[in-house]
Amino acid sequence: TIPLRSLSPDKKTKRTSWGGFPEVVDVVGPVCESGDFFARERPLPQITEGEYLAIMDTGAYCFSMSFTYNARPRPAEVLVKKDQWWIIRERETYKDLIKEESIPEELFSSFRGSPSSSKSCSARPLGEKKALSGPIPFTKLQGSGNDFIVIDNRSQLIKNRPEFARTICPRKTGIGADGVLLLEKSPVADFKMRIFNPDGSEPAMCGNGARCIARFAHLKKIVGEKCSFETLSGKIFSQVKKNQVRIRMKDPPRL
Repeated sequence: TIPLRSLSPDKKTKRTSWGGFPEVVDVVGPVCESGDFFARERPLPQITEGEYLAIMDTGAYCFSMSFTYNARPRPAEVLVKKDQWWIIRERETYKDLIKEESIPEELFSSFRGSPSSSKSCSARPLGEKKALSGPIPFTKLQGSGNDFIVIDNRSQLIKNRPEFARTICPRKTGIGADGVLLLEKSPVADFKMRIFNPDGSEPAMCGNGARCIARFAHLKKIVGEKCSFETLSGKIFSQVKKNQVRIRMKDPPRL
């Protein structure tokens, strides 16, 4: 067990009860969103990896208002009364999140393997039955909780990309994903990344998606450990080492 630290500093010395001096920091959650803040500019002692912070008033972070954005399971609920405590709701697992999901038989023409045991499957979206002559191989990857359907589209098998994304991304009627990543040919880089949201819109760039498609290209031996790829926001450079993927983003055009 790891003890919770007392964060109340002494009024005279400004030291905390454990002897350290506080630092002014922001406390953020695990989701890559600009609004995922618990506290801003709070004086806290230096915290090391593995320690816990107790937030006494969670506000909108209580269980009744929590949700599973980025496929993150919700925490357990614990009832505390003086020196006694009880778990009144178990912590969710990823299996809990997907247990009610199902894929219509009409969505697939065939499988190369069981979806639950294979990293790559073959899918035929409902909206493109007439346009496609066979199944579409795809790989499911996630980066920091963002999950994507990744497809090698260098042969231009998928032509109506927005409609494909709208059909395949819904979690109740499709495969389910935060977006579709298409790897296509590029005249200026090793390949081109096209990304489509579940509503069919095409953003210029996604950091988690960029890491996923770099990993995909390396796994499929399309590129080596280092590569560059084209996006709507410009050229991105990446490096893959085992399971770690690094990308070098473009500098912001203006701040």
